[in-house]
Order: sequence, then C-alpha cells, then structure tokens
Amino acid sequence: ERVIVTWNRSRAQLWGAMTGELFSECEHDAMHKPPINNDAGQLLTWSGETVHLRNAATGESMASAEFGDKIQLAKFAPGEDDILVQGEQKIAWLWRPDSKEPKELKHDGNVILASDQSCFLTWHDKLARLVDVANGEELARFEHEQPFNRALLTDDKQHVVTWNHYGWINVWEAASERMIAQFVHDATINATPIVLASGHLLAWDSAGMARLWDMNSNSEILRLRHAGAVCGAR
Repeated sequence: ERVIVTWNRSRAQLWGAMTGELFSECEHDAMHKPPINNDAGQLLTWSGETVHLRNAATGESMASAEFGDKIQLAKFAPGEDDILVQGEQKIAWLWRPDSKEPKELKHDGNVILASDQSCFLTWHDKLARLVDVANGEELARFEHEQPFNRALLTDDKQHVVTWNHYGWINVWEAASERMIAQFVHDATINATPIVLASGHLLAWDSAGMARLWDMNSNSEILRLRHAGAVCGAR
C-alpha cells in the first residue's frame, strides 16, 4: 500500500493512502519535511540529539544515532548510503548507519556536500569555502564584499554560485577562486538557481522575472516576464 507522510513541529505520521488509516507515528522536532529515499524505502526523522532511519512503509526505526547536539536537519547524502546531519553548533556529520562512528565535518554555519562526497561547501556572512571531507583542509575560499545567504556547488565541482535576498548572483570558478560572472535581478531571488550543463544559469525572482544567464560570457540570454512573482522553474 502507498503511504502518505504528514508532519508538524513535534511528530511525523504515516497513513495508508487507500484506507486513510494511521498506522505509525514518531517524534520529529521540526517543520522540515522528513526526507524520504523512495528507492530504498527509507525515511529520516529526528528528535533532540537523535536521528532515526526508518522504514518508510511502517515507520519502524531501522537504525539510530546520538550526536551530542540538538539536531537541526538531516538528509540523505548524494550518491551514497550516508546521511548528512547538522546540529546547532558549527558541526555536521556524515553518518552511515552500518558504521560505528559518524564522520565529523566542521563548518562555518551552512554546509552542502559535493555529489561525490569528496568535499563540502560551507559559508557564513561574506565568506564561502570548499573543504576536503577526508582531512578537513580548506581547498578554496571565496571572499565577498557584501554578505550573502545562499550558495550552491555545481555537480562537477567546477563552480560555486552565491546569492542574497537583494537580487545579485555571483558565479565563482572553484579552481582559481575567481569570480567570473555577476548577475543582478531587480527583486529577491525566490529559490535555488538552476545551473545547466551548457554553462547557463536559470534564476527567477519575486518581481515576476525569470532570466537565463550565460556564466561564461557574463551576459543575459533571455528574460521571461510574468504578471506576478515566479515561485519555481525547471
């Protein structure tokens, strides 16, 4: 039977999609959606300092771990069986449920793991850094003149993209630590921009404008004007 998962600030609940029957509920500390790995049939929940890996069909805990810090977020890491866990302090962990000790990652406040898990991007205020997962060494740093609040690392690890609520987007070349493009929207960037394999970047804002940018030539290719705020694109 297919399962519907609902959640609030203290609890996640699993329901039968055909019957409407509540067949499992568990503690869950946040309004964040409990992450689901549909391929493996797994569900993550967290409460206090504990993260549970659960069977998504039954809600049964398959594995759990204590992290010594109040959990803020847990999610399935890309490409592997690991789980990325973030606490209140500037420490994250890579947890593989079948291993003994989670791998500790010291970060600056925000963290995104590379798709191959070799490094992670971390940032705070005016600085973003690439850090090696294996030894914690800094691989590159990207210093900004103005604060920013969001960032991404492209799948090929060639570029770092940073942006803020005021509408500007910076594109950095990871190897040289050099900013190669800057794009400016007239309003708040509403979601994570999409970086395409062609070297183009698609972004959209609260003023009703979606724009396609060329990262290599630092130029605008296309703009799509809407009557209201753009909330998503692909």
